[in-house]
Amino acid sequence: MRLMRLAAAFAAAALLLPALAGPSSAAEGSRTTSIRPRAASAAVRAADGLHYQVSLDSYEWWFTGTTFTVVGDVRNDTDVPVKNVRVHASASAADDSVVANGSDLIMFAILDPGGYGSFRIDAPLTGTIDTANVWVEDWDYTSLPANHYFTASGTQTVVDAGTTRVQGSIRNLNTVDARDLRVVATLYDPADSVVGAAALDLIGTLSAGASTTFTIDVEHLALSYTPTVRVDVEADSDPELLVTFNVDPSTLTYGRMTTVTGRTTPGADVRIQYWDQPDGTWANVRGDIVTAGTDGSYELTLLPAIGSTYRASSGDLASVPVVIYVQDKVTLKSSTKKTTVGKKVVLSGTANPADDGSKALIQRRVGAAWKTIATVAIAADGRFRYTWTPKAKGTYVLRAYVGEQSLVFAGTSGSVTIVVK
Repeated sequence: MRLMRLAAAFAAAALLLPALAGPSSAAEGSRTTSIRPRAASAAVRAADGLHYQVSLDSYEWWFTGTTFTVVGDVRNDTDVPVKNVRVHASASAADDSVVANGSDLIMFAILDPGGYGSFRIDAPLTGTIDTANVWVEDWDYTSLPANHYFTASGTQTVVDAGTTRVQGSIRNLNTVDARDLRVVATLYDPADSVVGAAALDLIGTLSAGASTTFTIDVEHLALSYTPTVRVDVEADSDPELLVTFNVDPSTLTYGRMTTVTGRTTPGADVRIQYWDQPDGTWANVRGDIVTAGTDGSYELTLLPAIGSTYRASSGDLASVPVVIYVQDKVTLKSSTKKTTVGKKVVLSGTANPADDGSKALIQRRVGAAWKTIATVAIAADGRFRYTWTPKAKGTYVLRAYVGEQSLVFAGTSGSVTIVVK
């Protein structure tokens, strides 16, 4: 989710042994599957994320004796942090009977937008595998960003044909201490598919700016190529970098401005960025750049055009991201506030922005709930209109509701009260 979520990539020091091209016997075999899902065209919101948008990036499975093993990685293609990502793997025999079944959480607790997380599943094997299936089983969204503010570097050596030892160092780039680090080393083949992954927990505290070393043994099949290694680090503590980012308010109606404050290196330029979910990159918000004062503080007003994840960037550093909820601007008015049974009342309003083909729901308050009485089309200019004919006497409280658009969250108009006699 952040610029400073760095990974170390380095080539193997030695050539490993030939890989298994496919199942070679009833006792052992393997298969590698590369998956490159594209991000959806519209951002996934924290309120109603779709599970298929936290998806497999690649995986490899193999079986040896009575164990079915799957290693791989997943990518968070939503625009919010996600947690508790669980991957499921199963294998079936030729008669479709299940011969292996297992699941596990990925090695990281939290994945930021665009982040990758590795996994390994070892399941008991009770028969001969004909087909294998792997999928992301479940995940939850969270408003908490992960603490990935570290650099990691290292080298690898071959322990034996099925084990690569990764040794390196980690530096804490937070301005506060980091607690209970998890180091994940992932091996990739030349096609960027995962062929091995392992995690190491370093219990304790790593002071701000300090470094420590690690050693991880990664198990894999015998390989005929030089793999690439990626090292990622996560900590179980609240992050704080040299760039801070505060937004007030963080929920606002389309067209309204919000105030951004924070601090960084005195005199440094600060730029506001948003997570471009379709492209899977951080993009600059046009024109929103400011220079920090002599005390390092900065302030600017921001007019968010979309509801998404935002952050402040300064040089090579970036802040903890914040989700800004931009709601659709919806209005509603009636042609009269008093009428009689059977007489028509014209309800008109606007919704901005509005996607092509979007609808506005005209709703009536019934007790503590809102009941939809009509669904009307929204024109290209954002306007909508509905003619309502009351059938009974009473006091009616009405509103317009417009669901989530491609750029903004759902919005609701103010209510109008109509007395029918």
